[in-house]
Amino acid sequence: MNADANGVFESVRARLHGVKGPDRRGWYQALCPFHKEKHASFGFTETGFKCQACEREGNLAELARHL
Repeated sequence: MNADANGVFESVRARLHGVKGPDRRGWYQALCPFHKEKHASFGFTETGFKCQACEREGNLAELARHL
């Protein structure tokens, strides 16, 4: 990952709540920023995201814009 992409990822990670990980596949878990929840259903990596509850998914740039 280049320095710009790393900076975006770190910025995204810092703005999410309840972040845990990464797991052995490189996925982090957090509370979904697209809906209210009490238990983390949102997964993200350096390239994208997916929420198991609301089914939103996309790339890291889209997530950064939303935050």
